[in-house]
Amino acid sequence: MRILVVAPGPNFSVSDVKRGWTRALKRLGHDVRTYNLNDRLDTFLQARWENAESESGYTQLTRDAAIHLAVEPLLGILHSWWPDYVVVVSGFFISDHIWEVMQARHHRVILLCTESPYEDDVQFERMMKSDACVTLINDPINLWRYRKFNKRVWYMPHAFDPEIHQPGPLVPEYECDFGFVGTGYPSRVELFEGVDWSGLNVRLEGNWKGISDDSSIRRFIQDDPEICMPNSEAVRFYNSTKVSANCYRARTGTIESNDPRLSEGEAIGPREVELAASGTFFAREPRAEGDKLFPFLPTFSDSQELQDIVRHYVQHDDAREALAIRAMAAVQDRTFDANARRLMQLLPD
Repeated sequence: MRILVVAPGPNFSVSDVKRGWTRALKRLGHDVRTYNLNDRLDTFLQARWENAESESGYTQLTRDAAIHLAVEPLLGILHSWWPDYVVVVSGFFISDHIWEVMQARHHRVILLCTESPYEDDVQFERMMKSDACVTLINDPINLWRYRKFNKRVWYMPHAFDPEIHQPGPLVPEYECDFGFVGTGYPSRVELFEGVDWSGLNVRLEGNWKGISDDSSIRRFIQDDPEICMPNSEAVRFYNSTKVSANCYRARTGTIESNDPRLSEGEAIGPREVELAASGTFFAREPRAEGDKLFPFLPTFSDSQELQDIVRHYVQHDDAREALAIRAMAAVQDRTFDANARRLMQLLPD
């Protein structure tokens, strides 16, 4: 089967989803090619040329023009290769024009929705742009809504890549008592600012560009706050921290989704799967799926509870490592290969 995987655009977590699915589909024996939308976007967004009439002496493309130039060649590849399926990861930058052409040419599309439940309104609109669309969502809480209009929608859990996410040696430059990799949403800043970190070695990695200069946790941000740590490097970081944590978006008093109605979910997040597969102990915020999968891991609902967990388990190596081993065993079936095999069973003949 010929399968074209369309990259999402961003070069961080959703790009890891693209990479995991691409590898898994290839291992199943399919002829898989990728449309490197991420590289194309970077090229056109950074391109500039000399222009004597400009104040800076250079001219750059507008964002909309850069996106158009990066996406439009997709149509030529679809026409020349004509894949059996087009796997669109997230679809952040796919224009209405592209969807209309794929619909008119009867291309069979698989839309991987990576932002459930926080952007289900937007993802729902993307699904509705193609009658032939098979849609996979990463949280089932709004599955009923999708199914009202398209029966070819299924919940597909977050997955890990065994080639990347696995236990490994401690990396001295990353060694810490508490480590976290992720986006510095206001709710997470609020959560971490409320913890007394005195006496602990703490490291925060990821995109924290919105944090204020006087924040009490700014000193824990190790690199450029706008640079996201690659997944392969994040695993080395996980292998070197004693305790990590998973906290969802849109905690009390904040809106970090397209609509406050979409802030509550059921499924665990990608960080939980990757932490568990890497053999890293972590505390977690309660959620239905996590409560079933990891009932033995400690949960927190505020800064004080997180603080108590971190301070306790930093001092109890045996207990921490035993729980990490149980968490690793709990996710062994949550691989991209398993998801790809299930997808093949769900596809219409």
